[in-house]
Amino acid sequence: MPLKKIFNSKIVILIVQLSLGIFLIIMLAVLLVSTIATVTSVHRYDALNPRLSLRRLFIRHNQPGQPPITDINNLAPWMTFRYINTVFSLPINYLRDQLKITDPRYPDISLSKYANNQKLNQLTLIDEVKKIVSSFTKPPVSGNK
Repeated sequence: MPLKKIFNSKIVILIVQLSLGIFLIIMLAVLLVSTIATVTSVHRYDALNPRLSLRRLFIRHNQPGQPPITDINNLAPWMTFRYINTVFSLPINYLRDQLKITDPRYPDISLSKYANNQKLNQLTLIDEVKKIVSSFTKPPVSGNK
């Protein structure tokens, strides 16, 4: 009898170890497939949305010979007012006040959409925004001296 119990317990331990090994292999396979799917999705998203790709903006910004993104001459129709305010350190409502924008989607509307909605020429609007941004001066910081 005791020999049978030992034999049965060894089989049980072997089955448990085998089950855990198979479970581990399956989990590693799921992790690998998930990682591949995520990487593929990111690459596909970047390919479909080149303007929104932070990776592309970073690469472009750091390539020798390319103008920095903060260059006023790089304003583009896809940029939103929020993006321009952030990149050029403008107060959030500065462009709205200067351009007298009443669109409720400000600052999350792109220059091209705003121009189309207002029946403005995109290039004219971009030139106007360039002038406003380049004429911006930061207010003096008041402090106790």
